[in-house]
Formats: sequence, structure tokens, C-alpha cells
Amino acid sequence: FEEIITTDFGTFLIESHSYQISSNQGINSYERELLVSKFDDSGKMEWMKIIPKFTANGLNEFNYLVKNRKIYFFYAEHPKNLEKTTITDYNPKKYQPIKNYNGSFLVCTSLDEKGSLERKEVFRNKGWCYDPSATNIVLDNGKTLLLRMINDESERYDKISLGN
Repeated sequence: FEEIITTDFGTFLIESHSYQISSNQGINSYERELLVSKFDDSGKMEWMKIIPKFTANGLNEFNYLVKNRKIYFFYAEHPKNLEKTTITDYNPKKYQPIKNYNGSFLVCTSLDEKGSLERKEVFRNKGWCYDPSATNIVLDNGKTLLLRMINDESERYDKISLGN
């Protein structure tokens, strides 16, 4: 697993369905989906959900924030995947990969304790682009998440808030 998230409404293990392709031009590492499993206090698995996400290399990471009994996942996604599919109705064979920061979208998928999923576009990466980082920096007593942004050789950090 990539991440263990412990909350007052369960323990969640996060893993990605991933693979690598090697060619004369190097190695590309792809992630196809996030697999989220919820466990109760006794360690019994309650459910498993698949969150579609098709990214490559530096875009493979994600950030998350726990708020209001939900987990919010932030990651890059190909715009065509948001136009042509839903979070629960997609064809992995037709799902488009995204390799470049510019052109990808920052999306937020929320997951509640019962496993209900909701995905929304946050913003389109143009100029300053969301750069997924494995380190979650949560501020203001869990109210905001610090996101790494890049533009060519420059970087900055922006905050994203989920409100009250």
C-alpha cells in the first residue's frame, strides 16, 4: 500500500494499480487507478473502491485531506477522462493517460465512510501547474492543504481550502 489513513470513521489503505514500460527512450511508470479499502476497528475489510486515474511518471502522486467525515483526494487527470466518463462508469481500455503537467486538470475525488464517491474538477493546469507531492502539508488545524505548483523551473506553494 502507498498510504494508511486513520480517521475516527475507519482506517483506509490506499494502493495504486501501476505498471512500468521500458523502451529505448527510457522507463515510464503508469498508474491506472487508486484502490481504496476501508477496515473497521477489528481489522475486517468493509469495502474496496476503485478511483479511476491514469497518470504517468511525476504525475502519479496524490494529496489528500480528511474533513467532515470524508477523505478528499487531489490528483492530476486527463481532461478527456472528465468529459467522457464518470467516477464509476469508465472503460479502462479507453481511459486516456496524462504525462504532462500543462494540459492536465487538478481534480478532487471525495470518499465518505460508506464508500460513496464524487469527483470534481478543481482547475486546469495552464502556466502554474499542480505538481502532486507525496508529502501532505495540512495547515490551519486541518482546514487547508498546501499544494506544490510549478511553472517551468519555478515553484511556489498554494493553499486549497474545503471550507468549514
